[in-house]
Amino acid sequence: MLLKGLGMTVSFLLVPLMLDYLNPTRYGIWVTLNSTIGLFGFVELGLGQGMRNKFAEAVAVGDHRLARTYISTAYALITGIVAVLFLVAIGVLPLLDWADILKVPSEMANDILRLVLLVFSYFSLQMVFKLISVILTADQKPAVGKSLDTIGSLISLGAVYLLSQFTEGSLWFLALAVCLSNLSVKALATFWFFGTSYRKYLPSFRYVKLEYAKPLMGLGLQFFVMQFAGNIVFSTDNLIITRLLGPDKVTPYSLSLKYFSLVMIFFNTVTLPLWSAYTEAYVKGELEWIQRVTQKFIRFWLLLVVVTVVMLFFAKTFFHWWVGDEVEVPFLLSVFMALFVLMRTWSDIFYYLMYGASKVKISLYVSLIASIINIPLSVLLAGPGGMGIAGVILGTCLTIFPDIILAPVQYLKIIRGTAKGLWNQ
Repeated sequence: MLLKGLGMTVSFLLVPLMLDYLNPTRYGIWVTLNSTIGLFGFVELGLGQGMRNKFAEAVAVGDHRLARTYISTAYALITGIVAVLFLVAIGVLPLLDWADILKVPSEMANDILRLVLLVFSYFSLQMVFKLISVILTADQKPAVGKSLDTIGSLISLGAVYLLSQFTEGSLWFLALAVCLSNLSVKALATFWFFGTSYRKYLPSFRYVKLEYAKPLMGLGLQFFVMQFAGNIVFSTDNLIITRLLGPDKVTPYSLSLKYFSLVMIFFNTVTLPLWSAYTEAYVKGELEWIQRVTQKFIRFWLLLVVVTVVMLFFAKTFFHWWVGDEVEVPFLLSVFMALFVLMRTWSDIFYYLMYGASKVKISLYVSLIASIINIPLSVLLAGPGGMGIAGVILGTCLTIFPDIILAPVQYLKIIRGTAKGLWNQ
């Protein structure tokens, strides 16, 4: 929690620093580009999450050789996928009109393309190096895994500050500083942990077993579909806003999301160990323990409701203190953003058990339906509906509404031993 608090502080300090270094329009381009390129994160086919569950299951029964096999196979598969994707992207990305996609002047086209290639390269390498954080979390060491993000953010803060002192507002320099800061930390951590405490799990060609790809891919593909659908729901909002209303409108949306995401970050910090802990408990049949922990987190969520309402009441004052009068965040946007984070955290209380127990079919189908209706619904509310940027997040709230009902229903069926058919898959 201390590490996460430090990470949140750094994240909030970065926003006014970046805004001052770039300006609201360029900052909106940076945020939109990140979320758009981030959509390609789905190409790892959910292998990271599949490895997380299979690794935790193997460690729970003391089979370290099997755990190493899963790790080696996952690394080999993801590295191969990323290599192929990168070669394809080099040929395809330059053919796209990024100036039109991001609604920027045509004279910025070459600069934007260079920026796109840099950010895409970063996300590609990140897919491989972030696996060390997945392994640490699966081994129920989430604080160690999350510390890598915190260290990367601290280095990014220092780098952006130096840029603001010695250079003019450059998207290229900013992207280079942020990408290298975060990537280098995870790369060094990968070599460090596999050379020390996780040496027994060191990826090796000798342990790459294609027959073990099936359980990884079978579970991983389900996580992949959910991840891909989730990216459509949660990562297209900035692009929708840019296309409908202009890149400058992304900035207030991003600020509101970052402010109310404090609730989700705090919630996830506390609940992060649940996924892999639930995997171990479910494998060992400790359902009573799962039930007791879940009841505690329901009470914790009720406390977060009160905190979120207070944050909504002070939102305008906070934004004025944070970024001044340069950016105005509509109150209606804050209302729907607060609703969004409460809906997400409520359903996550129950979904952690389903993810840990590898029973994800319900979540998968709900995610698919949400991904289909989210974009047209958000566009309808933001454009013809006349709600502007507030309509985009309202559309997201409506698409994830089934989660808040189906998640607790499936949880109760699993705990009571009455889950059958789709509810038990």
